[in-house]
Amino acid sequence: VEYKKGQHIVWKKDKSEWVFFLQEGLARVSFTLPDTSSRIIGYFPPGIVFAQSGSFWGNHDGTLSYIAEIPTKTYRMKRQDFLKCLKDNPETMQEYLNMTLRNQIFLIDRVVYQGEKGLYAKCVRWLLFMAKYYGNPKGTGCEITVPLTQDTAANFLHATRESVNVVLKQLEWEKHIKLSTKRIGITNMKKLEKLLGQ
Repeated sequence: VEYKKGQHIVWKKDKSEWVFFLQEGLARVSFTLPDTSSRIIGYFPPGIVFAQSGSFWGNHDGTLSYIAEIPTKTYRMKRQDFLKCLKDNPETMQEYLNMTLRNQIFLIDRVVYQGEKGLYAKCVRWLLFMAKYYGNPKGTGCEITVPLTQDTAANFLHATRESVNVVLKQLEWEKHIKLSTKRIGITNMKKLEKLLGQ
């Protein structure tokens, strides 16, 4: 199945019975808060398997949505067929469990950057998080490959656009990062890590 940029792969209230394998593109994963605003959890790169929240247990909580960030292609199969594949093929089961473990580590890393005290430290930890999961190493630095607007960064950090912009500009003035249209480059990973005492 092919999706255009901005098209929902799975809508938050969709009672989807499909399990998706992301072949090409990028899927933005968000959850919805009680006030109906949404927060970005992260992005799924190619190779990830995903399904609607609760779809394996028949209890759809209607909080997660998956949107094509860029033109995206997926394979999909019915949930029961996917479960049968896991049961019949130990290698597929092992690969799926490994991917699930990586996703859990991702969520733990997300909690860590959210838990930093002060927006400056949170922003630095977030940049390291983005480099770890979406970075393309370049010499001593790294380029974050997913498109990042000020609004996107603010959404990730649960802060205002204005306050995040101030911190990013400070980090750029300190020569830790380079900002360009929808892109952030980290000039030196080790120097950025040292800001957190790592």
